[in-house]
Amino acid sequence: MIDATKLIGRHKYAALKKYDFEKMSTMEMVEFRKTFKISVSEAIKKIEEFENSTSFSGPNVQAIKEYSRKLNRIGVVKEMKITKETLWVAFLRNFKLLEKKDFVKTEDILANLAPLFYYFTDDFSNFEKCKRLSNLSVPSFDKGILIIGDFGNGKSSTMKVFEKCVRNTPKYFKGYSANDVVLDFEGCSEPKDKTHLIKKMSTGKLYFDDIKSERKANNYGKSEIFREILENRYNNKALTFITCNYKKGYEGNLETALKEFGEKYGDRVNDRIYEMFNVIEFKGKSFRK
Repeated sequence: MIDATKLIGRHKYAALKKYDFEKMSTMEMVEFRKTFKISVSEAIKKIEEFENSTSFSGPNVQAIKEYSRKLNRIGVVKEMKITKETLWVAFLRNFKLLEKKDFVKTEDILANLAPLFYYFTDDFSNFEKCKRLSNLSVPSFDKGILIIGDFGNGKSSTMKVFEKCVRNTPKYFKGYSANDVVLDFEGCSEPKDKTHLIKKMSTGKLYFDDIKSERKANNYGKSEIFREILENRYNNKALTFITCNYKKGYEGNLETALKEFGEKYGDRVNDRIYEMFNVIEFKGKSFRK
């Protein structure tokens, strides 16, 4: 016989049931423990005890399950605050998951990562002091992130890891390859499909990988679709993250890399780059090797 005095209540049961424990990341487990003051394994046990109790039967079962489903549908999920500790644990875990190897610290890599860690943990005082954060753009958390560096020094890998790290948090962003967006545009058979794709890419918190390297889209005429996307995102005040390389032949020249936006997408985009982005310069060799 289960001791009824030790059972959780219906409201707490419903709150616990909305979590998918099997798919939880390490960071989510840490935040879950902070929120409920119990571990995931303890939560699972309490759920099972409540469902097996004599008081939890018949209509009560359906009522609680329906309440739990409603909570999930309307998105009543406690926003998880990202801390440096939880983000670091998540970064190491997801780096290994994506790169199939352990993360190796070097002075250059840690300097590259520092502004991103401070950005995603809302630590502005340390963020603005980072040596890889360029003073060409005034630092602000109202802006997105533009990472510029050499070929293969971990820009794309880093952002893919962070995308996975901040999933299910208010910091979440969705990533796309610039070339894949071009391919999707070329695959549109109707004008309305093109319009829908451009609109989709012009709103929300998005990350575009390898900007400036994409070719012109060819769909009944060639066009630089990212000129329109970036202008729209500026007008929509949509938070944007970008990775790109230095201009070919001008490696290490940050100002020339930024001016290349104007050369490819026009002066309007070039002028707005500084309003849209915190500029971060990645240096050193790739940590993917």
